Amino acid sequence: MYRMADVSEHLEVMNKCSVVPEHIREAVLLQALQTAFVRDKLHRARYTKGDIPDDLCRKMILFIEDNLCNHIHIGMLMEAFHCSESFLSHYFKKHMHVSFSTYIYRAKMERAKQWLVEGNKTISEIADLLNYSDVQAFSHAFRRMTGETPTKYREFRRVKQN
Repeated sequence: MYRMADVSEHLEVMNKCSVVPEHIREAVLLQALQTAFVRDKLHRARYTKGDIPDDLCRKMILFIEDNLCNHIHIGMLMEAFHCSESFLSHYFKKHMHVSFSTYIYRAKMERAKQWLVEGNKTISEIADLLNYSDVQAFSHAFRRMTGETPTKYREFRRVKQN
């Protein structure tokens, strides 16, 4: 995966070469940034639920999904899988390419989206089921993830379905 550090290295090498014209430098920088962006997108989209890299990750994902409505934390996985917090955190991030807490956040938002469109739960009930301290905290998290408030998301998706 390309990182910004890789782009910086390209720039440093070019800056050491005094004969490289400015327009070539800009073109190389643009190409490096585009490559970094595409690789990052591909890297993030690499795994779907049906394509989890190994058995331990699969078990952790199932455990998370089964306990999403509980106040889930890494300590629960430590107890369930008899592993240290450090091992689980690093293992999860290495294989899923996202931190444990980010995965939980995204999974909660996906469950919320599903309930908003399919179910007849109120936003308050959804916030409570997903262990948010209050509706405002849930709404803020939901909006940060989707760019829409839960109410707008529900209204738009329900109209779209009909």
